[in-house]
Amino acid sequence: EKDGMFEYEKYIRAISEDGSFTKAAERLYVTQPALSIAVKKIEDELGRPLFIRGKKHAILTEEGRRYLEAAHEAAEIERRFLDCLKESDSSYSGTIRVGGAGICMHYVIPEILTQLRQKYPGLKVEVTEESFYTLRELLLKQELDLVLDSESYHADLSHVRLFPNMLLYAVPKEYLSSQLLLEKGMTAEDIINRRHMSKDSPLIGMQEVADIPYLSLQSRNELYSRAELLFSHYNCRPKTVMHFNQQLTCYRYAEQGFGAAFIGDTLIKALPSDKLLFYLFDYKMPERWISIAYKKDEYLSKGAILFIEMGKSIYKT
Repeated sequence: EKDGMFEYEKYIRAISEDGSFTKAAERLYVTQPALSIAVKKIEDELGRPLFIRGKKHAILTEEGRRYLEAAHEAAEIERRFLDCLKESDSSYSGTIRVGGAGICMHYVIPEILTQLRQKYPGLKVEVTEESFYTLRELLLKQELDLVLDSESYHADLSHVRLFPNMLLYAVPKEYLSSQLLLEKGMTAEDIINRRHMSKDSPLIGMQEVADIPYLSLQSRNELYSRAELLFSHYNCRPKTVMHFNQQLTCYRYAEQGFGAAFIGDTLIKALPSDKLLFYLFDYKMPERWISIAYKKDEYLSKGAILFIEMGKSIYKT
């Protein structure tokens, strides 16, 4: 148990989350009077109330919010100190907290962790799956050490690039009647063999496929923004028939013939489909990378550094 000012931090947090002394006491398996005494003890020590108390509700004061932030920071310092002690041991057994979404969660993180744990069997791993926007907030609040996703700019984040993730336009074969388009289309096997990376890979314009229904990701997704750049360049856009949260969902619906979608080559290689042909446009989009993100200017534990180095080693080609 913690001693001192943060001894009852879990009580304060529970009341804040439940909005009630009664509900928090039930969850913590303590009596309400005992909970109230514990909170009063901290408030007396601070000389300020931590809650605005109503008949049925308890709301954190500004001092209460700062108390919880300070408690979290203190726990982080303790965790890092314990990690430092373990780093002197050649059989490293610290903990890393990694977050990911979509493709990275399914295909990239498991590959890195498998090889990392073979080399450091005592390594403890905590993995969180969320949308990138939630993961980024967890990273900034230091509740995660590392996040893997498509690189996106944020002033408070640093990135280590692992490999490029080139976008292609996935079109169901049933929509393709033009012999020229059929000839320009690349198969999943072509993508696996990196034909789309060669200088003589076939190119098309948006006008050639604008009549095919379009499967879009939601507007907050960085892939959506890239598609909008392309549509703006051609001054031409297909009719959007569905919106999705995840690229993998777009891919599956395209495969079933609902429309065309922008898909990264990483996913095509991982789940090749013979129902689609893939296209590059003669408008070159900005580079897109799968990267490891961490909070800028923050201490990286040995476990986090080992994860980054393993990722770089695996994907160096």
